[in-house]
Amino acid sequence: NIVVAGDGAGGGLVLAMLYYLRDNQMALPGGAVLFSPWVDLTMSCASWDQNRSYDYLFKQNDVDPLHPVNLYLDFYEERSKLITHPY
Repeated sequence: NIVVAGDGAGGGLVLAMLYYLRDNQMALPGGAVLFSPWVDLTMSCASWDQNRSYDYLFKQNDVDPLHPVNLYLDFYEERSKLITHPY
C-alpha cells in the first residue's frame, strides 16, 4: 500500500530506488509517480548544450566535487550503471 513519488532529481532517486529494489529481489512499492524526472545523469543530450545559458544546472564537470551528479554518485563503485537511465 505504498506509493513513492518524486519531482526532478527526486524522480531520478525514486527510479534508482526501484532499480535497487528490483535488482536485489526486494518488495516493490505499489506504485510510483514521477514528475519530470532527471534520469540521464550523463547530460549527453544536445539540449544540455542548447539550453546552457537558460539552465541553472551546469553541464557535468568530472573534476567538480560539488556538482550534483558527483555528490550523488561519488560513493558508488558501479557509477556507470547508475549514471544512465536507471530503468
